[in-house]
Amino acid sequence: MKDKKPLTLGAKIKTLRLSKGLTQGELTRGEITAGLISQIESDRVAPSLRVITLLAEQLGVTPDELMNEVETRNLQMQTLKDARDMLADLNGEDALPLLLQLQESSVSYIPSIELKLDIAYAKELVGDVETAINLYADVEQYAFTHEDHWLGSQCMNRQGELYFRLSRVSLALHCFKKALSFLNELSTPPVQHICNTRKNISVCSYRLGNTEQALEHAELAYHDLQGTSFMSEMAELCHILSVLYVSQGGSDKAQQFALDAVSIYRSLGMEPQLTDAKMNYAIVLKESGDLTNALSVLPSVITEYYNQGRNLELASAWAERASCEISLKQYDDAERSLERGFALAEPDSLEYAEALRIRGLLEAERNQTEKAIESLETSLSLLLKLHKYMTSEQVLRTLKNLYTKLGDQIHSFESHERICTLVARIRHQKMTTFITP
Repeated sequence: MKDKKPLTLGAKIKTLRLSKGLTQGELTRGEITAGLISQIESDRVAPSLRVITLLAEQLGVTPDELMNEVETRNLQMQTLKDARDMLADLNGEDALPLLLQLQESSVSYIPSIELKLDIAYAKELVGDVETAINLYADVEQYAFTHEDHWLGSQCMNRQGELYFRLSRVSLALHCFKKALSFLNELSTPPVQHICNTRKNISVCSYRLGNTEQALEHAELAYHDLQGTSFMSEMAELCHILSVLYVSQGGSDKAQQFALDAVSIYRSLGMEPQLTDAKMNYAIVLKESGDLTNALSVLPSVITEYYNQGRNLELASAWAERASCEISLKQYDDAERSLERGFALAEPDSLEYAEALRIRGLLEAERNQTEKAIESLETSLSLLLKLHKYMTSEQVLRTLKNLYTKLGDQIHSFESHERICTLVARIRHQKMTTFITP
């Protein structure tokens, strides 16, 4: 005699319901309607883990008893995919309950350590940073102990991104370097992940004042991506390399990389990124001394930011325009540009601090020295609060010159001492970026 064909999930639910003498309407609860139960029982709809749990409770069985091994595994895999799609959209609030359900399943087909990594990210997204950090530490320890290099690289990259968002750049750099060391242990590390990690190391190194190390990792990532299909990543690296080269006086290379970024983003139809790349090209031109061409690029950038509704970026564009106009001695135009920038910038933001700095430069050009000092001191206070030490050093040097011009030797000397302290801090940060985990 042949074995009976196993019941489908829908048939099981119907059989259990009838054995208890229940109608479909009597099983309705919360998001479960009679219509949904009818579709599930006829196997026209695959229920979610949440719905299966609710039905199992009402039918007096466990979710595992309701489903066979294949159904349970497939459902868990689909639930995990749904949760990860939500995490990719930065939706931790909806992803977290799904992940916790999977974690609490009596039989799990998903490694618990992988779930812990996803739960850590979900906790991070909902603002429970302390729990996220502790969970990341558990995953890191597991990856190190079990030599799970792929898991370790994912964990360290996520930790690095968290610390970077928290402005703890030194810790972020440490994490990204550990991520790179994990990836280098793989026999065939994915090019995209290697390059993304090098990019993160480059950005952190630059933020900490180590331009040489930043350039080294950005160039390595750029060369690794050549000939691949990862064009948006290539454009991002071109953008970064343009910033790094212009900071070292390599104007020609900086301009070429900036233009390459513009060209790639245009070919990909990535409009917001294209506008950012054009803004970067204008800055590179300005830093290279080509003020007229820089000024000619900015009007279209300003229009695009306005159309995109990106007010903070628009504030920065107006400030850059004012900076070019000051250098070209178009002081009235610069003042009007700054007024627009201040109207858009949020108080205590980097954009506001930069507008204050440029206003100070404008006032200094107009020989309004005391007003210039007031604007620059306010800008400096905000820049230091935001940990922008290299820009703070530039402001302090301008202040020192202005105090000297006024004959205020006391404040001039104080500015000199503050410069020395800040330079020492920047050098210390630069040296620590060489330390590998």
